[in-house]
Amino acid sequence: METSTGIRIHTNDPDVLLTVLELLPDPASLRWFIFEVDGVSIDHPDLPTITEMISEVENTKYGYELSAYQLNELPGYFADIWWLTIIGQKELIVSKHTDEQTTYTQADVVIDMFDSTYWDVYSKDHAYIAALKDALGQEYNISQLPQAH
Repeated sequence: METSTGIRIHTNDPDVLLTVLELLPDPASLRWFIFEVDGVSIDHPDLPTITEMISEVENTKYGYELSAYQLNELPGYFADIWWLTIIGQKELIVSKHTDEQTTYTQADVVIDMFDSTYWDVYSKDHAYIAALKDALGQEYNISQLPQAH
């Protein structure tokens, strides 16, 4: 079984999401879902209001599904992010009801913003995590997280 590796980025800067998404090696190869979201959005022609997105996240098994295009638009969608969990997976293995440990080990990519305090990013692609660490390590304090097995 592949292991996931992760980093914690110690900042609440919503601009970190842009780098996290820009460095994804092949976002179109995965299906993307928002499992949890709260914050302040900016009107966007290709995304619902934050209230509509929260409603869909709460009322569906897999949350709000994003196209690769919508995923790339997310950094410009948020004025402020309080909670955000984005899951990328090749196959529909995890849902919102999957426990956290299984989500971290089975999803191909997990991007979390926790309570406006820090970002956690896990991936089975260890080179991607290393690239994030290199790209963000000069500006932000970054911690290595334990491997998810």
